[in-house]
Amino acid sequence: MGPPEWIALAALIVTITVAAGGVVAKAGKDKDEILQKIAENKSELDGELGASRMAAYEEYKTLRSEMNEGSNKSYHAFGDSIAAIREKVVQVEFWTRDRFTEMNRSMMVSMDMRYGIIDERFEKVNERLRQLELSDAKDG
Repeated sequence: MGPPEWIALAALIVTITVAAGGVVAKAGKDKDEILQKIAENKSELDGELGASRMAAYEEYKTLRSEMNEGSNKSYHAFGDSIAAIREKVVQVEFWTRDRFTEMNRSMMVSMDMRYGIIDERFEKVNERLRQLELSDAKDG
């Protein structure tokens, strides 16, 4: 290899080195700009996220208080319902007991009347039977 080739090789090496240095410098500059943009976007997103979280938390507190009010009203109404049902059951028990007692009394009176009617008829049948026996005894 002669001097012109060595000079060309040196020029090629210098050109490659300068180009690589330019690329590295440009990449370093771009990297700083990119990192700065990322930091700006991150702080902007953090602000929006914080605002969104606060809004969601406020809505959560509002909904929770409304739900607590609703559940308290429900518990109160449910307790009143249970008391009303309990009272109605007691009334039904009393009504049933009274009706059963009345029915029992009327059934006993009815059975006594029927027993009396049957007893009277039985006595009439016995009386007729005695009369028949007496008339058979006279005839025979």
